[in-house]
Amino acid sequence: MSDQRPFSEGGEPEFGAEEARIDGATGASRGPEDLYLAPTQEERAAAAIHLASVARESMPADVRERLAALAASTVPGNSAPARLVSHAGAATRPPAPKRRKPMIWRIVPWVAAAAAITFAAYTGWNGSQTLKRRESEYAALQVKFEAMQTRATSNESVLAAARARADQLEQELRSSEDAIADRDSRLADAARQQVDLAQRLAAATAELDSGGSRLAAVQKELNESRLTLARLQAPVDPAELRANRTKLLDVPDSVQIAWAPFNLPDAPAEQLGVEGDVVWNDRLQTGYLRFVGLNPNDPNIEQYQVWVIDERGLEQKVSGGVFNANAAGEVIVPIEPGIEVGRVGLFAITVENPGGTWVPDLKRRVVVAPRPE
Repeated sequence: MSDQRPFSEGGEPEFGAEEARIDGATGASRGPEDLYLAPTQEERAAAAIHLASVARESMPADVRERLAALAASTVPGNSAPARLVSHAGAATRPPAPKRRKPMIWRIVPWVAAAAAITFAAYTGWNGSQTLKRRESEYAALQVKFEAMQTRATSNESVLAAARARADQLEQELRSSEDAIADRDSRLADAARQQVDLAQRLAAATAELDSGGSRLAAVQKELNESRLTLARLQAPVDPAELRANRTKLLDVPDSVQIAWAPFNLPDAPAEQLGVEGDVVWNDRLQTGYLRFVGLNPNDPNIEQYQVWVIDERGLEQKVSGGVFNANAAGEVIVPIEPGIEVGRVGLFAITVENPGGTWVPDLKRRVVVAPRPE
């Protein structure tokens, strides 16, 4: 029949150029096998939109009718599509049922899509966890960096303080070196002065030794002269000496000091039991010695010698003359210092050779009278 679409011997319809052009215009065909599928809701909506957007005058009548039928089609999914209607409007022989693809081939895309979505979700979650971990590590590194900055600042402060202290110590060292150099210079000057003084002292000592020797010789000569004079002159009346001593006691500032044994830690005095005292006046440079129990002496063998020690000490003791003791018991002797003395602090009696000595060895000590403070 000329009004029906021809089919092939296998029951498949022949796909003509006219149908392909219409389907291409409507955008509903994907090939000959699509002619046996029921139009979807999307295809019907697309046909309605295309029909409304294209001017009816510019569209062929048969195409316009087919688009209207496709848009209004409510045919069940297993019935033949309206596009199989011929140009004369007579229905063609329904084609043989189309073999559908297996279900597995329609599920595979969805499974692949689900797997892709799951992989993307996992990748995103894993990336999120990695990002959080990296952020945590970054925060920890930031805290460490701030701590290191704080420590660096503290170290810089300590270093600055150490440098300041080092500068101060260097200045103090320089000052100390200057002070040491100045001290060494002064010590050198003092050493030179000391050497000069030592030389001068040695010269003075030599001169003093020479003068002392001369003075000792003169003192010995004086003592001998006194001894000779005492032998030639008539002895002084003891009563007169006693009266003069009593008068000196009445003079202001006169002192009276009792005798004591002249003992040393390792050697006692030569005579024990000697009594008496000393009456002395510093202003008049006059005094008297009184002894009771003093052993008589032989003037040709030995004599008693008086020693006067003032504030100059034992090294500068002054001889107060030599005298003899008789057998009468009480002896009063006037004190005659060879030179003027100061405030006398001690009187002592020793036994020396006839005429006395300049420097006693203190081997033969008799009595001593220390002045009270």
